[in-house]
Amino acid sequence: MKAEKLIYYVSARPEAYEYWGEIGRDEARHIADLIAHRAVEQFPNIEFRVDDAWHDHLPGMELVAAHIDANWQKWVAEAATLQSAA
Repeated sequence: MKAEKLIYYVSARPEAYEYWGEIGRDEARHIADLIAHRAVEQFPNIEFRVDDAWHDHLPGMELVAAHIDANWQKWVAEAATLQSAA
């Protein structure tokens, strides 16, 4: 029997990403999708789902949360640089 993947929820709520100022729902969804995409590269055994809710992280997900917290702003900046270069 195959073990089920752990699930980590990434919030697409705008207030979660208002680091540089207010953002809209579409931009927040884009950031959350980017986070999920980049985080799965580091944690391939975890399923990342994006939704519009707030979530408490499950016990054992502290490393995942810390990795995302330490990197999400860099990922957004990299994506913006790539988009402006295109």
